[in-house]
Amino acid sequence: MKKHEACIRTNYGWVELNHNIKYCVNCITNINHDKILQSNFYKSKENIYWPKITKIYNYKSNLKGETNIISYYETEYISNILRYPEFTPIQFKEALLFLCEVCQYCNDNNYWLRTHLWNVTFYRGKPYLLDIRDFEILKNQSWKTIFIGHFKEELDNHCPISAKKFVNNYKYILDNLNKCCDNLNDIKNIINEIDIISIQMINGQIIIITDVNFYMIHNNLIKLYIIK
Repeated sequence: MKKHEACIRTNYGWVELNHNIKYCVNCITNINHDKILQSNFYKSKENIYWPKITKIYNYKSNLKGETNIISYYETEYISNILRYPEFTPIQFKEALLFLCEVCQYCNDNNYWLRTHLWNVTFYRGKPYLLDIRDFEILKNQSWKTIFIGHFKEELDNHCPISAKKFVNNYKYILDNLNKCCDNLNDIKNIINEIDIISIQMINGQIIIITDVNFYMIHNNLIKLYIIK
């Protein structure tokens, strides 16, 4: 078993994997997370929002220097995970709407979710939350920062691809997210207004159409055509 390479910070725990036997374990270091993962709040949404888990007692991490683990959870193993930069425009919008729904469920149960699209994949054709160690007690955290974070002008590790690659009305959506109240219904209404970039298949070539240009993808080559 090896720690997943994406688990850089371990203060909230980490995931260990064995791809050969398709086995996954979440290592938990926070007592609140341990309680949440055993609660009806979590269990009632297994296989709907997030993976099915089972608390196990016959496993021990071999990760050096990490001695603050309080519990282990065998976690549903998912093969061939689709990552956020690989989403299509419609998947980008669907994933954000999914986060709205999950965040509303958390809010209704007095939890906040420290999350972003890197934690979402598509499983059985639907969005699915992968990271289950991001729950916090709801205080005065901001919900809309989760969504604004995907519309940054300056890219970073959490936002490695511009939303302009997915969204025609980028500025309109960002302006409205910045202006709106920290209310998930308002945020969802704004996300619903996303005008996604069109993708079409013509003569075996993928055509990505935006307001001002279109891209033709063929034999792994991308050609940009400016619409005048």
